Amino acid sequence: MTLLYSTTEETRNKTRKIALLLCALAGASDSSAATIGTGSAPWQVNGSPAVATTTQFNYFVPFGGATWIGVNANGSVVPGIYTFTLDIGTLIGGPGVFNLSYGADNSVGWSITNGSLAGTLSCLNPGGDCFGPGATPTTVPALLSGTFSGASVLTATVINDGGTPNPMALFAAGTASAVPEPSTWILAFLPIIVILQKSRWLKLHK
Repeated sequence: MTLLYSTTEETRNKTRKIALLLCALAGASDSSAATIGTGSAPWQVNGSPAVATTTQFNYFVPFGGATWIGVNANGSVVPGIYTFTLDIGTLIGGPGVFNLSYGADNSVGWSITNGSLAGTLSCLNPGGDCFGPGATPTTVPALLSGTFSGASVLTATVINDGGTPNPMALFAAGTASAVPEPSTWILAFLPIIVILQKSRWLKLHK
């Protein structure tokens, strides 16, 4: 009796690639996808719930259902460091991926626990603010993406410059999705994989 499957690593890798390709062609997604933008997701600042704050005249206009958020509604706070956090692992469940467009007044740097980040990881002074023309990088909103686990917390550390109270805010618009393990997709598409493997075997043994 001739077996359709071998136990070689090469065959397992081919099967895995076929499953992932089928997922991509099918546009597979997970029901736990969610908006993680500021103003809609449960962001906190310095350990307390963040609130929607005034969009200053020189801020870029909010989009994607997100709002500028801060400590209070008028946005004015003393200079210093303000730590915004989103418990993305609890909110979405991991493992997963996310994408954000962001800005801040004045500067911001990003980090994540039990995950990874890519894109523009900071928008910092000197060189301008991160909310409009003259920002560093010059293109704002800046783009950030990354991966997370079920134990990940996404953190934006915002620095408010100046010598007296003045506006401070964070903006982030985007989504996050849980990504099933490859083995889950392989099981889901196993019947199709069997058909493809059988077809290939028949061609080789004509």
